[in-house]
Amino acid sequence: LIYIIYSSIDKIYQPISNTIFIILIGCLIIVFVEENYKTWDKDNNFRKVEFSQQEELVFACFKKGTTSLIPFGSAFSIEFFSPFAITSTFKEKKIYYCGWLARIPLNFSRYESYLDLVDRHAIFINKEDAQWAIPAIQISIKQNYGILTSSKLECESEKYMIVKFDRIR
Repeated sequence: LIYIIYSSIDKIYQPISNTIFIILIGCLIIVFVEENYKTWDKDNNFRKVEFSQQEELVFACFKKGTTSLIPFGSAFSIEFFSPFAITSTFKEKKIYYCGWLARIPLNFSRYESYLDLVDRHAIFINKEDAQWAIPAIQISIKQNYGILTSSKLECESEKYMIVKFDRIR
């Protein structure tokens, strides 16, 4: 008798419970997607502002007389450059990427080692990395090429700096 009552109640309420379950799952998915979008949008807007600050610093430094620039590591963001103008911008402004981008055709015979930084290219670097990277680059140039260098600050902002290495004669 209990089984018959339970099975008849289950048959009546099963479609309702399935519908409620599906609605709850749908609501959870909507909340999850909305929260993730808010996080992504906030992060993306922050990166756009960061990029515009980087771009202002770089272009101001070029106006001051810097002739060419190499971003150190991933300090300079290229994600927000127009994909249709990035090559012309890099050629026009003489921005050369290193690392896995060092051998792209735009860099042919322009950047091959740290020796190319001496009296030639400036580096774009964030201030946190500059504390260890600048002395490390100077030590590497001294050990590998026997050249003493001094670092000269070309331009700086709150988070970034552009540094040039000059040979000490």
